Amino acid sequence: MGKDKNNQSSVWNTIVNNDEVVNIHLLFNISHMSTLILKKRKELLATFELEPWSYDMLVILYQAGESGLSPKELLKRTGVASGTMTHRINLLLKSEFIISTPAPDDGRSIIATISDKGKSVVKKAIKAHADESAKILGDLNKEELAAFQQITQKLIHQLQ
Repeated sequence: MGKDKNNQSSVWNTIVNNDEVVNIHLLFNISHMSTLILKKRKELLATFELEPWSYDMLVILYQAGESGLSPKELLKRTGVASGTMTHRINLLLKSEFIISTPAPDDGRSIIATISDKGKSVVKKAIKAHADESAKILGDLNKEELAAFQQITQKLIHQLQ
């Protein structure tokens, strides 16, 4: 097994240098970690009959409070296409997680507000999400968490 690993390493090194191999493996690990976290997140949110996108929208609307948000404001905060947003709003309305009222300044638009049902579900989902996050990150001490947060924010900023 050790011989195989050395052989693989030497094959890599015929193409890229050792530092580049480390970078490739690090990004593979980040990608793999992201996939695993997303899978756990989907499984967790499914217990509340939510998808990651619906959870994110409900959290945004919960934070917005009673004033709600227009589809245009939701677009800015989520980064999805207009047609996608319309579809998502319709699904959340159908599930009774949100309510819509006519926009006071534009009769053609609406204001989406989280419903009591949506508030109840999202509060439970937020707590479960926090508990699951603590489990995932539980092996890291406070210094490692702070460093991880700083590093990930730096990488996200660089990628945007």
